[in-house]
Amino acid sequence: MAAGQISGKQADRVIEGASPVTAMMGLPPNCGYSSGAVMSCLSSIGGRMLTILDLNAEFAKLKMLRGRTPETPEADRVGAFARLAPYRDSAINVAKFSGEGPWERHPNGDEIVQIVDGAVTFHIMTDDGPQSHALKAGMVVIVPQGAWHRFEAPDGVSLMTATPQPTQHLTFAIDDPRTLE
Repeated sequence: MAAGQISGKQADRVIEGASPVTAMMGLPPNCGYSSGAVMSCLSSIGGRMLTILDLNAEFAKLKMLRGRTPETPEADRVGAFARLAPYRDSAINVAKFSGEGPWERHPNGDEIVQIVDGAVTFHIMTDDGPQSHALKAGMVVIVPQGAWHRFEAPDGVSLMTATPQPTQHLTFAIDDPRTLE
């Protein structure tokens, strides 16, 4: 059997397009999640859900949001970001944008960010002050819980995140978000 395929015994338990949460609750597929390329099924380990995401298909659906700023209205971001599935206390998200994202932080856990295509400058506020790091496709950054950070991608980036919920995003430009505390 090829990777990503499921056996006939498992196939009767597959809910095409359903996230693990919606499948377990008997809700229609994709309640709260935008993915149609998610396959969830019951695993044989304690009734827990197995989720398979087709990232190529998910990124192909996204539009590139060009010229992003912290003030970019939510309506302009539609189609450039997608929440694919729940993961622990987080959500698996994908995004395609160029420009400058807002400062954000996650009070309930570390965020994992994978650069899938393109490059970004990752800005983070540390105890020693601001730091910037160049990240390119194939790199992963684990952002510590509670750390203010943002991404700058003048030429565009595609990234995937495991983002703890809730998330705090600023909706205005500021040099140092710590001055608001």
